[in-house]
Amino acid sequence: MKKRILIFASVLIISAMLLPYIVMADSSVSLFTIVESSGNNYAMLPMISTIDNSILVSQGKIAADGLDTEVLAGSTSIPHMLTTDKTLFAYTIGANSTNYFSYSTKSTPDTSMPIIVGQGGYITTTDNGALEPANNFSIAVNGYVNTTAGASENIVNKANALLVSVDPSTSGTINVSTYNALTSPSQAPTGAGGTTGLARVGAATNWQAAATNDGSTSYVYCNTGTSTSAYDTYAITSSLSTANITSVVVHIVAGQIGGPPEGADAKTELLTHSTLYAGASNLSAIQAIIGSYADYSTTYTTNPNTGLAWTTAEVNAMQIGCWSYEDLAGGVTRITQVYAVVNYYPIATVSVAGVSSGIHTITVSETAAAGGTLSLRVDSGTASTVTGAGSVQNTANDWIVDQNNVMPYINYYTETVSGAEVLKYQPNAIISGTTLPDRDGTQNGAITFGSNPVGIAETNTSPPSVDTLDATSISTISAALSGNLTDSGGYSSVSVYFEYGLTSGMTLSTSPEAKTSAPTPFNYTVINLSPGETYYFRSVCLYGTNLKAYGSTLTFDTVAMEKPSAPANPTNSQIKLGQGQTYLTRLGPTVSGWLDTAGTWVGTDGRGFGGGLTFLVLAIIMLILSARGYPVAGLALGYPLQLAAAWCGVWDWAFVGVTTFIFALIWVKSEWIDK
Repeated sequence: MKKRILIFASVLIISAMLLPYIVMADSSVSLFTIVESSGNNYAMLPMISTIDNSILVSQGKIAADGLDTEVLAGSTSIPHMLTTDKTLFAYTIGANSTNYFSYSTKSTPDTSMPIIVGQGGYITTTDNGALEPANNFSIAVNGYVNTTAGASENIVNKANALLVSVDPSTSGTINVSTYNALTSPSQAPTGAGGTTGLARVGAATNWQAAATNDGSTSYVYCNTGTSTSAYDTYAITSSLSTANITSVVVHIVAGQIGGPPEGADAKTELLTHSTLYAGASNLSAIQAIIGSYADYSTTYTTNPNTGLAWTTAEVNAMQIGCWSYEDLAGGVTRITQVYAVVNYYPIATVSVAGVSSGIHTITVSETAAAGGTLSLRVDSGTASTVTGAGSVQNTANDWIVDQNNVMPYINYYTETVSGAEVLKYQPNAIISGTTLPDRDGTQNGAITFGSNPVGIAETNTSPPSVDTLDATSISTISAALSGNLTDSGGYSSVSVYFEYGLTSGMTLSTSPEAKTSAPTPFNYTVINLSPGETYYFRSVCLYGTNLKAYGSTLTFDTVAMEKPSAPANPTNSQIKLGQGQTYLTRLGPTVSGWLDTAGTWVGTDGRGFGGGLTFLVLAIIMLILSARGYPVAGLALGYPLQLAAAWCGVWDWAFVGVTTFIFALIWVKSEWIDK
């Protein structure tokens, strides 16, 4: 049984040689906290930190391109983008929450960084002929898409040309619309409207009298008495389906023909949402050309009732008309024609439903086949297509990407025209100012940065700090190291320890110790040092996710070994061993030993192999001598094994393992054990 125990102990000692030392690189750059105080939840919020990256580059803390950086939420690396004077990132923020982030470097750089413009920000690309899609193009954008329904959540928008957006009323639906050439059809009266108040000449009905410009052959006028007015409204036939309506223009062709040149007048009328809207007075213009007809109009770029862009349903339901006035002297204005011009771009639309908020790749493309085949694909799903889309209108409007917070971050954005990539936004360096570089050419974008929403506040904090104090209780093989955690950096718990070694690289470290408050001291006694050597050491604070703060590097010198004087009787010498309890006799003239100045350990040369190793060697010698009949007094059993378990250098470990194994065999066979 004793033999098995000793062999097992030997195996444990040798196995312990394989335990690695953990050395972590200094990766701390900055800490910051985001507090939400308005009670709002954000599934993914783009935020802006005031961390100035130009300073970090100039101090050599980060690479010039910034690709060696990361922003961590706990242990999770989150999307971030660097500019010269700010750091932007995106993360989930809960209502009334406090969120801790760290900004650090990493050993493996990225190849690019996402595009983040902040809440309310967007990207503008100036109109350029090389970017016009026509009917042979592909646009791909990858990133986090917020698919919650909302107004003008435009992923890509070239006004009156192409629009990729989240449906304004249906969450989870992505729409793509392309616009053909501007169309401006004229809409003439096709029936009576809700009001008929004017008189007529030359036609069976008022709407027929006002349907064409035939001069005084047919017209409507006010005939209700002097100083009175009246109006008509007429129905029109409109069947617009999908269109981008830019304006509705109501026209009248009117003039004062005959009668005294007094105050006759005429105006346009528009009925929408059951409300009548009159145009401006044309009195002066009519009086200036008495005896002739002229065209007068009122333009409505938005619906006057809603203040919003016209819808096809509103155009299809509206009525147009005219108003006329008869003055005191009997001057009468004749209105020979009423009509409306609806200016719109025909739209081809395709949609994909069931898209949840998250990271997606949205691909929009069109080919010339079948009169223009427009396609929308989300990720690797089945493409939704529509034919007869025509060619995308060539307009002078700029391209706008990421409007109204629809994409908290974009990993890349590309455009291909006629098979050739003409634009690529995927930053591979720190953004300078507001310029978003085009990696394919010269179509650089301009970033309009947003801001943190109300209730989002940033607090930058300094990392934890530690001081390194002088070493004490220094002996040949040990020293007491001390430090002080001076600031926990706002963390509820950090760990402290020491790094030490024979070089300034300090490849050895002590076990981390948790601390929950600051300032607070900490210490650790390191053993198994080499006598007569200079050791470097420093205190370390481990916080966050493998981030470290360092104290200053100090040094101490272990006590050197000294050779004692030669024994008086070399054939019967006596050398002190261990803690004063053990003596070894009759080593003979060929064996000698060393004592340190404190008289605590014995070595076989000026340095020794380490306290535990030296003790084992001498203990083996004692057992051999005991087996041959030499007297051995006061040997402390088990003590060699205790020392052998102490930490030694790599080469010492090999020697310790082999020596311990031999010692076990000798111990078992020794007659001394059985006595």
